[in-house]
Amino acid sequence: DVVASGIVQAAEQFNAITYSEARDRFEEIGEMVRDSFDMAAEEPKISSRDEMLERVSQPMVSVTQLPAEKLVCTDGLQPKLSKGKREKRDVLRKHMTRVISEVMAKDNKIVYIGEDVEHGGYYLVTDGLVKKFPGRVIDFPPDETTLLGAAMGFSQTGLTPIIEIPYSKYLDCGADMFYELAISNWLTNGQCPNGMIIRVQGFDRGIFGGNFHTHNMISHIPPGVDMMCYSNGEDYVRGFRNAIIQARSGRVVVFVDCTNLLNLRHLHEKDRGWETAYPGEDEVMSFHDVRQFGDSGKHLIVTYGNG
Repeated sequence: DVVASGIVQAAEQFNAITYSEARDRFEEIGEMVRDSFDMAAEEPKISSRDEMLERVSQPMVSVTQLPAEKLVCTDGLQPKLSKGKREKRDVLRKHMTRVISEVMAKDNKIVYIGEDVEHGGYYLVTDGLVKKFPGRVIDFPPDETTLLGAAMGFSQTGLTPIIEIPYSKYLDCGADMFYELAISNWLTNGQCPNGMIIRVQGFDRGIFGGNFHTHNMISHIPPGVDMMCYSNGEDYVRGFRNAIIQARSGRVVVFVDCTNLLNLRHLHEKDRGWETAYPGEDEVMSFHDVRQFGDSGKHLIVTYGNG
């Protein structure tokens, strides 16, 4: 017995404690444990769905809803511009890099950690950020458990970590730590939330790398985690701003970014139809905002990722 051996060594080899003192301490600890169980047994129990939802994560922070003209887009991703007006449009990846830079510039408590992120990450989403924010963009070894555990520690100290995990399937390798940080709010009755953003990449075309590089299933998301998947740069920027607000308040937000869309420019032939303009800094998209593209047809197709 490890405990008994330790007590024998402490008592006989180091004279740090007597056997009677050890017995008294054991009895004291035993009484504390019994009292704690009695207190827990008498605490009010969760008896409704609403009570469960209140405890599973920190309350969602309200943000201003996008105006109606922003939610309904009858001209696709590239609305008509007034004559003479020029507007820079770009691919999803460029907007992702820009919005991460934007939020980090506004809040020095935001840190970005992940595998190879100092060198731009696997898809150059963090390209150039280490020079802008030295000491706040940090490489980690390919150990997802350690990475998520460090993020949990950062959050507990008051930072807002953004974690990049190269592929969605890699989340399996850190599943235990992911569950731990996700349900911490529940287990502590809201006293120890772990606000953060976790970026994983998936939804590729499935043509390289095998299971771990093209796996498209996110099948192990515990309650209380916000899951986001955006199809274009404009919505991504608005949604990421909201995600930062929610993460600061203690919520866990997971982005599943489609690798096939990161650098996609054209919707049809060479029309550059998948490029979008960067939204104004006051534009935030809540988890409940739904955008409508086009104004014709009688059928609704619900899809995500690559469709």
